[in-house]
Amino acid sequence: KSITEITIPNGVTKIGESTFSSCENLKSVNLHNNIDTIGQGAFYGCASLESIYIPNSVRKISKSAFYNCTSLKNVNLPEGLRYIDIQLFSNCENLTNITLPKSISYIGNNSFSSCKNLQNINIPDNVHTINGQAFIHCSSLETIYLGNKIDSIGTSAFSYCTSLKEIHITNPIPPAVCI
Repeated sequence: KSITEITIPNGVTKIGESTFSSCENLKSVNLHNNIDTIGQGAFYGCASLESIYIPNSVRKISKSAFYNCTSLKNVNLPEGLRYIDIQLFSNCENLTNITLPKSISYIGNNSFSSCKNLQNINIPDNVHTINGQAFIHCSSLETIYLGNKIDSIGTSAFSYCTSLKEIHITNPIPPAVCI
């Protein structure tokens, strides 16, 4: 638990389930370009994690991989990632910026729930579905840009986004919204 920085060596291709879970002093992670998978809960509860470089080789990030990483501020997700899994960044309360790649087509339940400092989100054009409670309790979220293929927004996807001022919808056919 006293680890503060990790650089994953070149021979590793997968970060397994719960590998660094609850490493409370971990601040920085560097992954090389051979990594293709980050397992379920791999960095769950790494409360001091401030930054992580996720290379373009990563194609799958499993559910809750960064759940409760309360110090994480900025994340750039790699192009080629197809979906945002369940609770991926849930309770990352200091996350202020997330860049979603154009390759994303699906955002899972509670993916960004309680990201209290997230101010803007740009949903790429390829996203068809935003599942339930995906952004619930993002109390600083002010602006949402929805891509032109969005056709379904799940129950309470943006509930308790108390600062929400603008939603920009580019799809000429409004998405189905579950209430």
